[in-house]
Amino acid sequence: DVNEEESDDDEEEGEGEEEEEVVVESSAAMLHRLTSDEVLAHVPRVPQGALDTLLSMGFALGRCVKALLLHGFDVMRSINWLMEASEERQSAALTLDELRSIVQANGGVNEPLYHEQMAARREAALSSSSSSASSASSSRVDAPPPRPPSPAPSAHVAVAEPRPPDPIDIPR
Repeated sequence: DVNEEESDDDEEEGEGEEEEEVVVESSAAMLHRLTSDEVLAHVPRVPQGALDTLLSMGFALGRCVKALLLHGFDVMRSINWLMEASEERQSAALTLDELRSIVQANGGVNEPLYHEQMAARREAALSSSSSSASSASSSRVDAPPPRPPSPAPSAHVAVAEPRPPDPIDIPR
């Protein structure tokens, strides 16, 4: 009887390990199902202090943001990259794989946001298919369903909002 209890415990432990692996695979799988616009929504915000440091050295905003994202917000590594990387490499847009790596390195996919994105996709697909079905059954031509909002076209990465100015004491 004792042996049976031990084997039950072993099975339960094995099941727990399998579940943990599924979560890791699931997070990576979620990330790979996202479009580039959707991945951008998961990119972490750049810390304003680190960004200010690089900007004060005269580097361009876009290159500072890229350097910080690529180097885990480490200012010294970012400075080295900005000084050593080729002009072409610095000015090239981040690839989808780089964006995915950045998201993974900073905690992975924001699951609630991911589920919202997938729900919006399903809703758009249902609207599209129901619109197609109703168009086929009627002689009237309907306008295509509205597309879900996308990020601003010029937004390549998320940047932290500027800090509000320190309060100033005004003598009365």
